[in-house]
Amino acid sequence: MHAAAHINLGTLYYNRQEYALAERHYRSAIQIDPRYALAYFDLGNVLNETGRVEEAITTYKAAIQLAPTYADAHYNIALAYEKMRRAAQSPPALALLRKARHHGPWTVHARHQIQRILQGDTLSSYTPAKPTESTG
Repeated sequence: MHAAAHINLGTLYYNRQEYALAERHYRSAIQIDPRYALAYFDLGNVLNETGRVEEAITTYKAAIQLAPTYADAHYNIALAYEKMRRAAQSPPALALLRKARHHGPWTVHARHQIQRILQGDTLSSYTPAKPTESTG
């Protein structure tokens, strides 16, 4: 079976909250193609959802190592650090979100999350940049 098929099956099980089966398929996808960033990201989501946040962070880092501009992985790793009350350890994720230039509900949500994180953190000097219109 192809890695993408395992990703699709994992997503079906994840959406049904059958996390053990989802995890098995995501791990199979990684075994088939260890360069598949989406498989690491999705596995990180399962691990995070099942309370294995430290392992989720490691898995999100693997996704980011494979795809350094993977915004969703940066965002989820920032949320995972926040969940562990260690948001200050996630400056690359915050920096990526700060540079987001597009508008939309996820960007707005990310900015609100950043503000909430920073209100209770020592990074209080950080101010997210306001989005600008793309000229290209």
